[in-house]
Amino acid sequence: DAVDEGDAMGHEEAQLAVKKYTSFISGVLEPQIRALESKRSAVADEIDGYRDLRAKISTIKEEAAVAAATAAPRLETLVDMGENCFVEAVVEDASTLIVSMGLSAARNGADESLFCELTLDEAAAFASGRESLLRQT
Repeated sequence: DAVDEGDAMGHEEAQLAVKKYTSFISGVLEPQIRALESKRSAVADEIDGYRDLRAKISTIKEEAAVAAATAAPRLETLVDMGENCFVEAVVEDASTLIVSMGLSAARNGADESLFCELTLDEAAAFASGRESLLRQT
């Protein structure tokens, strides 16, 4: 009987330990994992954005070269307004871009970001550097 009581006590302690660790996993570790996955996804999206920016800069340079060769002073392109809704746009001077520097702050309920006007080469270099920096994190 003493052996049966010891087994029962050991079983109860094991059940309590399992309950404790299960609670720790679901209450602490799983939320941390979800938060890290969310951050990882945000970084991956930002990397994709900089990769897209470099591709668009390349396209702008090619289209600008064609426009210059054909004596067309303007660059005609499609602009994504969001949700894959495109509109035609005419750019008189495609030598510079307004680029988000990736610094933003929420203030009075509004998201404020820092933007700079960069030449195409500066914007491409910035995008490459920012992408490289993000890949290190």
